[in-house]
Amino acid sequence: MGNMEQVKENVAYAENSQPHNLTADDLALIGRVRDAYVSLTAISCTGCRYCMPCPNDVDIPRVFEIYNEAMIYDTVAEQRRMYNFPGRFKRPPGG
Repeated sequence: MGNMEQVKENVAYAENSQPHNLTADDLALIGRVRDAYVSLTAISCTGCRYCMPCPNDVDIPRVFEIYNEAMIYDTVAEQRRMYNFPGRFKRPPGG
């Protein structure tokens, strides 16, 4: 929201919303989107960071996120460059 008018509009929408107001078509579309996302996600990581801190100072959730983005958007080369950027995911020794 960028201004007070947008805030007021959003509040009005929220005040008028009701539970269970999605149509069967709405729910079916949401289901298809969810299924497509799940099928493209290579590593199911919620980003909870339970695996952190990594003893090797690797940002494991971010690495998984980059890998998943490469699979979802078919940008493997671009994501590989991001991953290989010096110092991107691992602190230098003593750093």
